[in-house]
Amino acid sequence: MDYKEDNNIVSDNNNSINLEQNSFDNNLKQESLNQNYVSQEDMEMQALKEKFNEFNSDIEEENEIAGEDLYAVELINFDEINCAFYTTENVNVLDNITDVLQDVPYGIIGIKGSNMYQPYTISVLAAVNQLGTYQNIIPITCHDNMKYSPYSFFRELVSSVFNFTVSQKLFDTNDFSSFSAFDTDNLIKDLINLKQRGMDNLEDTRQKYFEVFLSLLQSIPETLIYVENFEKIDSSSMYVLGLLFEHFEEMKISCILTYDKNYAPHKDMHFLLNTPYYTEIMLKPASFEKLISDNSPVIISEV
Repeated sequence: MDYKEDNNIVSDNNNSINLEQNSFDNNLKQESLNQNYVSQEDMEMQALKEKFNEFNSDIEEENEIAGEDLYAVELINFDEINCAFYTTENVNVLDNITDVLQDVPYGIIGIKGSNMYQPYTISVLAAVNQLGTYQNIIPITCHDNMKYSPYSFFRELVSSVFNFTVSQKLFDTNDFSSFSAFDTDNLIKDLINLKQRGMDNLEDTRQKYFEVFLSLLQSIPETLIYVENFEKIDSSSMYVLGLLFEHFEEMKISCILTYDKNYAPHKDMHFLLNTPYYTEIMLKPASFEKLISDNSPVIISEV
């Protein structure tokens, strides 16, 4: 009887040992699985990071433009450059814009970069509005069709500032009396109503537009004009804007221009380089670590 009891005890002990061994083995397996899972997660994160860096590297190479494509070096005295150039990560651009506007509240800011890195219009307008510097904030978006319509940029500008309708059926509802003091030739009225004017000398026409719009912009002080896709502006408006930018300090307005990485206003308007009111901010993609630390969504599309 005692012998059987001893055997039962030994058997129970063996079973207990086997159970402990199985439990230990299972724990080892689970730990190994956990290690493999972490390792797989790390591998996926590393692969994502490598793809992100490769993607940004391609974009940065596209953003590189040879100096001769930007400037006519022989025409520029680099000792006289008074404007400012900044390079910033796209996630920081709103801070840069507000910093510049606080230092130079009435100036021209160019935001240069690929379309995917440009800030959202609503975000820029909200950031500018928080400064409380401007009575009017006017957004304008340039588009491809502008290139085929002379002075179409100014038509958009006037319509936006004074809430004019551009519908032919409602042209008669527009009131142009506020321009009578400086637009005796009804240039603005004809522009809004799409009335074809007589064939004037080109230089005289440009001079008239310059004088009228200089007076118009002087009549709306403390205004910020935000222009998207500035590189798509029509050539007639661009010429007159060049004249206005030369007289920018005679107006109490500010302009923010966004444009493509292959464009630069000062390429054709060299005088901007010698002015303290011109700033260009070049956008570059944020680093992978920056996006992760800010809990920003990582979106990578195929180029």
